[in-house]
Amino acid sequence: MHWVVWDLPGDLSGLAEAASAGSLPGGAREGSNSWNRTPYAGPCPPSGTHRYVHKLFALDGSLGDLGRPTAEELSQAIRHHVVASAELVATYRRRR
Repeated sequence: MHWVVWDLPGDLSGLAEAASAGSLPGGAREGSNSWNRTPYAGPCPPSGTHRYVHKLFALDGSLGDLGRPTAEELSQAIRHHVVASAELVATYRRRR
């Protein structure tokens, strides 16, 4: 899990390139990624082509301060609040 973010405003149409906690809209929060850190950690496959799955969930309200949840903990927190979802699967391959 490369980035865990929630409470983005419903009218947000995108994030700036190289977005980070300091550039997220007010109220947005970050949880722990797979490296137990909060910032985004970009793709870095050791070899070959890897798939990256980006998931977006529209919720019926904000969740507020959950501390630094993992992706699994955030999934549990949103399970009764999802009104819509989207998924984008992309591939990435390291240049040689």
